[in-house]
Amino acid sequence: MAPSVPSTSRDMGWWLVVGLVVGLSVAAVTGIVRADAAGLRDVDQVVYLQTLEAMRSGDGYYDAMTSALMTKEGVGPSAVRAVRPPLLYVALGSVPAGLVTPLVAVAVACSLGVAARLGAPFGRAGAPVAVIGVGCWLVAGAPLLSLHAEFWGIPFLLAGVWAEREGRSGWAALALMTAAATRELFIVAFVVALLGHRRERSWRIAGAGLVAYYLVHVFLATQVLVAGGRQPGLGNSLDVALALSAVSPSGDTVGWVIGATAGLLGVIGLLTVARGQRGAMLVAIQTAVVLPLAVMVGRQYWGLAAGPALACYAGAGIEAMRRRVPARWSLGSVTT
Repeated sequence: MAPSVPSTSRDMGWWLVVGLVVGLSVAAVTGIVRADAAGLRDVDQVVYLQTLEAMRSGDGYYDAMTSALMTKEGVGPSAVRAVRPPLLYVALGSVPAGLVTPLVAVAVACSLGVAARLGAPFGRAGAPVAVIGVGCWLVAGAPLLSLHAEFWGIPFLLAGVWAEREGRSGWAALALMTAAATRELFIVAFVVALLGHRRERSWRIAGAGLVAYYLVHVFLATQVLVAGGRQPGLGNSLDVALALSAVSPSGDTVGWVIGATAGLLGVIGLLTVARGQRGAMLVAIQTAVVLPLAVMVGRQYWGLAAGPALACYAGAGIEAMRRRVPARWSLGSVTT
C-alpha cells in the first residue's frame, strides 16, 4: 500500500500550484504589455489585430481579414487556408480592445488550472510540473502570438482531455469541438475522441455541427479569394534550429532545452499511461500528428497545438523514471 500523504502536504502543494498559476498568468500579460510598448509584433499578429480593429469599425469578419491580408501581402489571399476560422475573431471582435489582454490572462489561467488537474495523478510533482511546462509555452508565446488561434485553442484542448479522462463525455465533446472550431489543427484530437464515442448522441451532434461550421467557412472564405493572389507556401528546409523551435516554447537555447526536456518526459509519460488513462491517447495522437507537421511545413507556432498538452504528462514521465531507476541500480536488487 502506498504511504498516505498528509493533508497539510497536499494543501501546501496546491497553494504552490495556485501561486504558479497566478505568477505565470501575470508574466504572460506583462510580456504582452512590454512587447506592445516596444513595438514588437509578429507579422500574423498584426493581421489579426487589424482584422479586429476593422470588425469593431463595422466590417464583417471575412472582409476585415481579407483587407488585413492585403495590407500584409500587397494582394488578397488565393487559398482558403489563409483565412482563419471565424469563431475566435468574431468573439474577440465583439469586446472592446482594452479587454483583450485581460481575456488573454483568463485564457492562460484556465489553461494552467486544467494543466494542474491533468498532472495531479502523477505524484506530488505532477501538478506543479504540468503548470510550469504549460506555463513556459504560454509565457513565451503570449508577447507575439496572443491573437493566434493556436494560443486560444489550448484551454479547450486541455479541458477536453480532462473531461474525457473524468468520463464527462458531453463536456469533452463541447470542449474539443470548440478547440477544433478555433483552429483546424485541433481537429485531430476531436476526430480521435469522436471515433471512440461514435455511438453517443452528443458526439454525433458535435461532429455534424463541426462539419457544417467548416462547410460554411469554406464557402464564405472562397468568396473573398483573389485569382493570382499570394499564399505563403508550406515546406521547411529542415533547418535544425527551426525544427527545434517548432517543438519548443521559444526559438532560443533556453526554449530548446525546456522543449526537449518537457517533450521527452511527456513522451515517456504518455507511453506509460496512454493505454490505461482516458484522454491520454488524444494527446498522444495529437502530438504525433501536429509536431511533425509543424517541423515539416516550417510553422513554429503550430507547436502550440500540441506542445502544452504534451507537457501535462511530464510528471508521469518523472514518476515512470523514478520507479525504474531504483529497481535497476539499487544494491538490494543484486543477487549473490
